[in-house]
Amino acid sequence: MKTKKLLSGVLFGVFITFIYLIGINVIGEIIKETNDQKLFMNYGARIIFRIALFVISVLVIKKKLNIKFGCNSKNIILGVFWYGLCFIVIYTLNIHDEFMKPEIGLIKALPKVFMIFFETMSIGLIEETLFRGIFFNSFKARFGESKSGITKSALISSGIFGALHLLNLTGNPKIVLATISQVLYATFFGFIFCVIYYRTKNFWSVVIIHGLVDFTGNFWGAFAKNTSKVLSNASKSDYTISYSIFVVSIALLFLISGILQLNKHYKNKQFSIINN
Repeated sequence: MKTKKLLSGVLFGVFITFIYLIGINVIGEIIKETNDQKLFMNYGARIIFRIALFVISVLVIKKKLNIKFGCNSKNIILGVFWYGLCFIVIYTLNIHDEFMKPEIGLIKALPKVFMIFFETMSIGLIEETLFRGIFFNSFKARFGESKSGITKSALISSGIFGALHLLNLTGNPKIVLATISQVLYATFFGFIFCVIYYRTKNFWSVVIIHGLVDFTGNFWGAFAKNTSKVLSNASKSDYTISYSIFVVSIALLFLISGILQLNKHYKNKQFSIINN
């Protein structure tokens, strides 16, 4: 029964991932980001598409696989501001590293700031739906909620999340170091996302953290005269060796944080059982 549930969850996750990747590419071909007006249209279509996939995924996961997403307000603050407190480092580094001299003022940039915010939050929504909501929960249903079971589920689902970033090479084969770095840090971040999700039992907390990581990485693009060009060029440049080592090293600290958080969770759980 557990194996059947795992297989059903994984197959559904693969199916939704395939639909998502195809859909995003189709939208990109229909509405090319040649200027900021087209960028608004492209982002709007992608946001609607991601929300639709999220709704479908939640309905199927709940009704067919009997898996709870944790789509409630409980423990959001705990997840974002306490268990996810370490991500302030990433938000700060993103704002610092991606800084570019503003070409337009705040008032003029504000619509684009909101546009980027909702776009990145929708990315967090669909990616957390896939890799925490579907894959992690499916593996958890198979391996159980022991420390070993959660660790396996987190590592496998995060590994899938990281490996998918290899697809970046299909669009630009030259960004080898950047892609390898992204595979590793996505895997490490994915692990701590799983831990935060498991500890809080709250889906929205990891969606918000994930969205903020992406938002802070794209924030300064809103202050460019041609935002579409700036954001497009950002994904075309490769990392240096030193920057790759730096990025992966920082992400490794988050993996360690996730492991420590998981250990603490099970120690507290064991202590609670002993006291009761």
